[in-house]
Amino acid sequence: VNLNGNSNLLNPAPLDLCFFPSFDLKDVSAMCPHERNALKELYDSTNGGEWANNENWADPHVSHCDWHGITCNGSNNTIKIELSGNGLSGTLSKSIGDLSSVKELNLGGNEIK
Repeated sequence: VNLNGNSNLLNPAPLDLCFFPSFDLKDVSAMCPHERNALKELYDSTNGGEWANNENWADPHVSHCDWHGITCNGSNNTIKIELSGNGLSGTLSKSIGDLSSVKELNLGGNEIK
């Protein structure tokens, strides 16, 4: 998908488009924010569709700062992840290490390996 130069493209791009292998702007952080991508990988690796509360998670048009349990600073950097007792299961994705601004992480009371 080649959309470079398209002035009608939303900024950021819809989330699913950022995971499309041939999307030409998938590595442009303004179009596909790295933090949003890392959080989406967390959602996928911990069976997000089965969480007790997954409000707004992975919605292609909602900022990751508006996803349940996510707190961001004024620069839209994730500073807190609060998903304790929310039914997460599976394996924690390695991409969580890409969230360099996180100061608080609470995933207790879940079934994460």
